[in-house]
Amino acid sequence: MTRARLFDIAVLVLTAGTCAGLTGEDARRLDTDRRRSIVGEERNPVTKQFKIPASQIRSVAPGLGSAFASDMITVDGKRVGYMYREEPDGDTDSGWRFLSGDESQAYLDDAAHLEIYDVNTIASYDPDIVPHLSAPVGWAFEREDGGPLVEIAAEN
Repeated sequence: MTRARLFDIAVLVLTAGTCAGLTGEDARRLDTDRRRSIVGEERNPVTKQFKIPASQIRSVAPGLGSAFASDMITVDGKRVGYMYREEPDGDTDSGWRFLSGDESQAYLDDAAHLEIYDVNTIASYDPDIVPHLSAPVGWAFEREDGGPLVEIAAEN
């Protein structure tokens, strides 16, 4: 999925007001009570089984806003393999986008595989992202061969 396509999805969801005003524990993800995919709910309700239960989400990087992440991280439990920051869309969007790096184009083209989460939630899944969260818009990081996340040239 291109950054532009991911951004288009973000605009659609954020414009609908789905992440307005969520903070702290309420921001663990946008729809914690029913555990439904916000994006997928319009087409088909999709119940997801998260790798880490909400009760085990720690305060690792609180107060940084929301971010997109793929199910390969939150459902399958893979580490963040690629993260980039683009211009935020709205007050609650951090601009961060997190992928495992194993997503195919077909996987990413299905919006049901992407959700908006609090950045803290993704940091609980993979604390390796924390040192990079203060990076400015336009920065990107990638993990190669299971090593640390390293800065790469961001795609335009």
